[in-house]
Amino acid sequence: MNSEVFIKTHRSTWDRFNQILDQIASKGPSGLSQEDLQALGPLFRRVTAHLAYARTNYPDHEMIGFLNGLVVKAHGQIYKHENLGLRPLWEFARRGWPRLIREQWRPIAIATLAMIVGILIGFCLHYLQPSLDGLIIPDDMKRTISQDLGHGQVGIHLSLGERPMISALIMTNNIKVGLLSFALGFTWGLATMLLLLYNGLLLGVLGAIYTSQGFALDFWSLILPHGVIELLAICICGGAGIVLARALVQPGDCTRRDALVVQGAIAMKMVLGTIPMFIVAALIEGFVTPTSLPDLAKLGVSACTLAAFCLYIWSGNRAP
Repeated sequence: MNSEVFIKTHRSTWDRFNQILDQIASKGPSGLSQEDLQALGPLFRRVTAHLAYARTNYPDHEMIGFLNGLVVKAHGQIYKHENLGLRPLWEFARRGWPRLIREQWRPIAIATLAMIVGILIGFCLHYLQPSLDGLIIPDDMKRTISQDLGHGQVGIHLSLGERPMISALIMTNNIKVGLLSFALGFTWGLATMLLLLYNGLLLGVLGAIYTSQGFALDFWSLILPHGVIELLAICICGGAGIVLARALVQPGDCTRRDALVVQGAIAMKMVLGTIPMFIVAALIEGFVTPTSLPDLAKLGVSACTLAAFCLYIWSGNRAP
């Protein structure tokens, strides 16, 4: 192959790689689309191989300077030191994370669907085969349900002194569940899906038990004020686990190791963005849920949290 044919054959690859590097320089890695992120590693290896081939077969050709410059530019963009100041964090919170959530809507939708299917199965299961409830509900939760139904009330009334402690415990537990659903993506996503399905199953069974006893409004006004934002965060973490699984199942042109590096960075950013959501959910559960607000007012809080989340994602995707 002569030099002109070589250039003509591979020029489109070089141009696309250069375009991606320019996007990184202007908007940062978070500004790349999912397709460009997946293509970055394979393109870097191809261009490096082209440079080595050109040096061997066309040692005096000007393309060597171009390819060498492209490789140096790529190395500087991919491996440059990240600025850990407040501005990058602000930009990530304002635009980067909402855009990431929009780009990764498919794995998040899969995780959400697993949770919803679990809720529906659990709800129906109680009415069709209530004897199986005991296999799903933990023992300590069974005692709580018995106390609630015996006293004719749902939930407990916390003193002002107890609320900060309970809020912290709830936040820690929910973050653990979210991180676990993310980490279990390394099981090819199977354990992630099972965990989401079980959490939905548990919620569905509980909802059916209280509904069947005439406490539907009491139960959902207890669960939804904090539960909407909490379940969204868990589904996003589950979606991050599915992103990891995708790197193992469909690495594309990359090796599985390279795919895990790229997809792992995406998944980790998805999870990091849920931490404020867990904090908000814990604060609501510790300070709003135990109050004497009317049930409909508490359901209004849940609607407001959902609307605020949707507005945040929408505004982040519209930001220049």
